[in-house]
Amino acid sequence: MIYNIIIEKEAQQDLDESALWYEEHSTGLGFRFLEVYLGVIDYLELHAASFPFIEGDYRQAIMKSFPFVIVYKISGSDVKIISVFHTGRNPEKKIK
Repeated sequence: MIYNIIIEKEAQQDLDESALWYEEHSTGLGFRFLEVYLGVIDYLELHAASFPFIEGDYRQAIMKSFPFVIVYKISGSDVKIISVFHTGRNPEKKIK
């Protein structure tokens, strides 16, 4: 099955802010962050069900090389990304 990826507004904001922060601190690092994110998204399109549940129906995929996880929920053929979450933050805020 190929999943349809849907990124919620809040998750897109998380992604944009994080990429901008990395880019402001080191030229090119924000783009590398986005490349890693897109690599995980490509994997989720085919293998979203392979990642562990973290709470209820929510799962998370780790972004290697960066301290972030992508939090999502599978609904039929859709993968709804709800958060691009920095692992140094309060884990209770992972699912908004």
